[in-house]
Parts: sequence; structure tokens; C-alpha cells
Amino acid sequence: MPSQKDICIYALQHIGEFADMVSLAEDSTHAAVAETAYPFVRDSLLERHTWNFATRAVALAASVEKPLEDGWNAFPLPNDCIRVVDVYSGLPEDTPDYQLEIVGSTRCVVTPADKVWIRYIRKTTNTELFSPGFVEALSWNLAAAVAGPIVRGDTGISVTQKLTQYAQYFEQKAAAVDAGQSRAKKKEYVAPWHEPRTAPRFVSNKPTPMDERGDFKL
Repeated sequence: MPSQKDICIYALQHIGEFADMVSLAEDSTHAAVAETAYPFVRDSLLERHTWNFATRAVALAASVEKPLEDGWNAFPLPNDCIRVVDVYSGLPEDTPDYQLEIVGSTRCVVTPADKVWIRYIRKTTNTELFSPGFVEALSWNLAAAVAGPIVRGDTGISVTQKLTQYAQYFEQKAAAVDAGQSRAKKKEYVAPWHEPRTAPRFVSNKPTPMDERGDFKL
């Protein structure tokens, strides 16, 4: 898979800046802009979708401090947690009451449960783990983020808007492919006598929000 440097170069190519950077630490405007924006754009993209390569499930250890005043327990989140997807107190169906709060200076899951497992999006810096679709979406989002400082004035605004459209398109495409690779949930069992004998299919002729929006054309 491409490295961080490769992704930055690819992003610059999207805005017409064919820069051959030896390293992101070199003394060049393009490299400095890309290096500064890269981690922010990457983490924001990670947060917006439950990417398979960045999703982890772990059991949390309760804080060594005494329970909170209302009797709830604080479970510190992992340091690499970008977003909590699910919280369980036992089986996946057992979702306790919980809140995400800052306790002291630590982000925690605060809940009355005694044991907690979470599924979360992990801050992933190793580009070898990125899916091809994520790399493509990241490059276009990065291009949109750095176009302004590189292409100044009204032209820069126009270029940024166009790149943002491309970024949204490739991000939606990558997220759809990634979601299709997730393990399907088991179908809930329904007794035969509870199933309807006939199930007429309802087809609406009214336009959906997606129909009204239209497809993005490159």
C-alpha cells in the first residue's frame, strides 16, 4: 500500500501540483502544507465511517477511583479511540445506559454496569492497513484541504469546491464498498405461524431524497 508520502503526493496531483517530494520534512511549501493537514484529514475521515480495518472490540477496565457520586462507574477509553461505535455489558444485545464523559482529564464510558465491552474506531496511522478505497478518499479529502493555501484567491475557492465534490463522491463509494464487506447480522428467528401468508410488495412512485438529489457525475 502507498505510504503517507505517496498519499500526499497523490493529493497534490489532484490539484495540478505534480510535486516530487523526497520527504515530508523537506523545505517546501507543498510538503509543509500536506504534512500539517494529513493527520487531521485522516482522523476526520476515520471518524465518519465504521471502517473495517480500523474497528476494534475490547473489554474496558474500570477506573481505580471509587464510583461516581450517582453510583455509576467510569471506564477509561483506549488512548487510540476516535469514536465509540457500540457499548455492551455482556452479550451484544445487552446495551447498558451509558454516557461518554470526561472524568478528570480522561475520556470515559460512564455507566451503572460493572463490566463493559466496546467496539470503537481506532486511530490508525499505519497506511499498510488502509483499504484502497480509503486511500483514494483520503487523497481527495486531503487535496480539498490543502488547495486553499496552494491556489490563492477566487481560483482557489473554486478549485476547493470542486475537489470537495470529488472527495464526497469517492468517500461515499469507499464507505459503501467497506460496508458491504461487513459480516451480516443474523436474521432474527420468527415462528412460521407468525409470518404473514401473503406479503404484498409495496412500491412507491414518489421520488426518494436520493432521487431528488441525483447522482454525482464526474
